[in-house]
Amino acid sequence: MILTVQSWYEIIQSTVNWTFRSKLTVLVSVMMLTAISGSTVFFFRLYKNDKIQSLLESELDNTRHGARRLESLLSLANVISLDKVTESRDILFVYEDPCNRQKPSKSAVSELYKDQLRTLEVDPYKWVDDLDVFKACKELKNVSKDRSLTIVLIETPLLIPYIAALIQGTDGTRLAVFSMDGFSTSAGNTIFVLNAKGKLIWSADGSQYVQDAMIDTGIAPENLIQTNTEAVKSQASRIRDLGTEGLLSYAPVGTDWMLMSLSYKPSSLEPIEFALFQSITLMLGFFLLCLVVGRNLAGFITRPLNELRVSAEELGKGNFSKPFVLKGTDEFSVVKRAFNLMIDRIVNLLAETKRNAVLEAELEVALQVQQLLMPPPFIELNGIKMYSSVQAAQQCGGDWWGCLPAKLEGRDLTILMVGDVTGHGVASALITATVRGAISVLSTWIETNPAIANDPSRITQLLNKVVIDAAHGALAMTFMTLVVDHEKQTVATCNAGHNLPYLLIPSGKGFDLRSIGKSGVPLGYAADSDYSRVESYEWKPGTQLFLYTDGLIDNVNKEDKNLFDRKHLKKALQANGKLRGKALLNRILQERAEQVGNLPQADDLTAIVCDASFQLPAKGPSA
Repeated sequence: MILTVQSWYEIIQSTVNWTFRSKLTVLVSVMMLTAISGSTVFFFRLYKNDKIQSLLESELDNTRHGARRLESLLSLANVISLDKVTESRDILFVYEDPCNRQKPSKSAVSELYKDQLRTLEVDPYKWVDDLDVFKACKELKNVSKDRSLTIVLIETPLLIPYIAALIQGTDGTRLAVFSMDGFSTSAGNTIFVLNAKGKLIWSADGSQYVQDAMIDTGIAPENLIQTNTEAVKSQASRIRDLGTEGLLSYAPVGTDWMLMSLSYKPSSLEPIEFALFQSITLMLGFFLLCLVVGRNLAGFITRPLNELRVSAEELGKGNFSKPFVLKGTDEFSVVKRAFNLMIDRIVNLLAETKRNAVLEAELEVALQVQQLLMPPPFIELNGIKMYSSVQAAQQCGGDWWGCLPAKLEGRDLTILMVGDVTGHGVASALITATVRGAISVLSTWIETNPAIANDPSRITQLLNKVVIDAAHGALAMTFMTLVVDHEKQTVATCNAGHNLPYLLIPSGKGFDLRSIGKSGVPLGYAADSDYSRVESYEWKPGTQLFLYTDGLIDNVNKEDKNLFDRKHLKKALQANGKLRGKALLNRILQERAEQVGNLPQADDLTAIVCDASFQLPAKGPSA
């Protein structure tokens, strides 16, 4: 049964809920699309055929030009004088009579390529000693004295393709190296030269690249050799398909060589594929244009009933910048007014959500920056291996620690510092950043005033002024400065209200555990705070130092019970003091986690283990 247009229309009408606007849209779109698509297909076929022919002719012309230029360069290399070589853009290097090393030889290097050769640390005179040059010399000995030449494969990488030839003339031999940079090929092509026997004697990209290209294009070596043999006999220039995906153009160089350009056919035909893509895109663009024109015409006719639907669709897409336009006082206007009120509330809610998201992102960046202000989780300085763990209670924290190397009268010193700003969050993080900046300045100052490095009291006084100037008394910072003198095997401390660290000193029974550094006034309380109290302790090989902030021992639950306090810490150090470095740090943190459980972290936590097992040996008296 043959269905007429009317029958199709009736079937569609019965199965699809057509509106008047839909009918107008389809009618206008189909009429415009039919005309445009027909003309596009016609012109695309013309363009495609012309483009393919132009591409093949261009490839063959490039190969012919390359072959002629190679012949010209070979001829030029035989006759050019050495003084002209220095000015040449084509000749890189010429060496007279390389096959006769018994007498002095003359040579020249192009001035245009000297900088490149120097940058790449390439000595062109070493090319004369290349094994292929030696083989070529032996080969030319068996040739008559009439002019002959052979290409020499030199593998030194340069920024430009180049070819070397050993030329025998009436006055002896000459090694000439000239640039192949002027050869024009399509993107992705590889050019190479075969001799009459089908042997690869030169490639712009290396022999391995040619082998890989043959594999990619499905060309068997015997097919390439057969093609080369036919080309040498005919001395013709052609372009042909070879293998499964290869496009090979070739042209003779003299009577014995053949210059070939091999390309991957899909890549060569890519412009045509792009033309197809353009045509399809153009058709789709015109199709969309048809839909837009049809839709606008239908919308003009059905506008009164369509305004509410369009506005509702925009709202559904999340576009709240186009509220309903209020006109009149009919039922539609009442509905639009209610929707506008809802849109205002949603916009306010989204704005507040966005502000919160931006703040969260900024705090995350601040945390990353703050982490960069402290040493990494592991650092080694003057033989002391330092392992640390820093956990902020919020996105930003008020804990900080650091270390500096210094020298005093030839002795190696290591300055260790740890601090904790009252509270946590952005304000505390800013104070730690200020202190870190001051310490960067201090490290430079120490280079010109080494005596400061051995004076923890003076360092603490300087940092107290920094905190006062930055916080103006609103925040304070507990801080401890320790200076390790590796030659004297001592550690000097100055404590500004910080938690007392622990020394684990090796002894006959294992180790002795002791707290060090009597506490003083925190930084930032007053400009005249006294930090003159400095205490010194033994620091011998094998000593370990445990530094921490109060976040480690401040773990109070709802029942006002501290689940892991200083007593727990001391007990854990006594039980695990035989562990070293990272193992000791991890064990202490693990025991705290077991005691604390799911208790939320109330304050920033920092813990550091300084392991002096491999510290610098003390310097004895000079002999």
